[in-house]
Amino acid sequence: MQLVTTHAPPPVQWPPDESTPPRRAAAVVGRVAPTRPVGRWAVDFRTGLLNRWGWDEQADRAFRYARDRGKRLALLVLDLDEFTCINRVYGRAVGDATLWAASEALRAGTRQGDVLGRYGGSGGDELLALLLDTTPTEADRTARAVLDALAASTINAGYPHGPRRSGLALAGVTASAGLATTDADHWKTLAGLLREADKALRNAKLNGRGRLRLATQPAAGRELAS
Repeated sequence: MQLVTTHAPPPVQWPPDESTPPRRAAAVVGRVAPTRPVGRWAVDFRTGLLNRWGWDEQADRAFRYARDRGKRLALLVLDLDEFTCINRVYGRAVGDATLWAASEALRAGTRQGDVLGRYGGSGGDELLALLLDTTPTEADRTARAVLDALAASTINAGYPHGPRRSGLALAGVTASAGLATTDADHWKTLAGLLREADKALRNAKLNGRGRLRLATQPAAGRELAS
């Protein structure tokens, strides 16, 4: 069965073919401009989601488009619970499988056109979803669906580390989440929306596993689900 990425550019090769370097921006005033990944180079190959570069560019464009037309947006930030422990106990291959399961849950719970990405670089376990043209109630429903789908998933951990681990599977993996919407007038930029969603995420992480918090205003958040 082939896995298909629906919210990002076409599926990338695993591992990516590094024989062809990414395109570079033209030289500016006698010096080379910073490399900006394009196409499959803007995709994180462990999740099939946009990487930091790709997400920043596409999310900023979508945010400005929606803001100029008065459309509502929401930003969901997910962070896998105990991800460091999964890597340490079961190995990074299982950690990669866990990341893929989280990205699949995110894809399944969101709509075509929502901007999905992996933040924090190659070692990050934080996933983002900019939800377009959505109300706070709809965003809440989406966030719960994603968290429930991840918790219900079974992740194959049967890598060759001895006979006792053959056929081993991880179940009940959870993520904590922060959710911010553009209903309030406090957030005029994508950076502001991301800052508030991240604050809500930190609040969720402090209160246990599998929690969802909503940033209702810059200095506060309330629990949506536990």
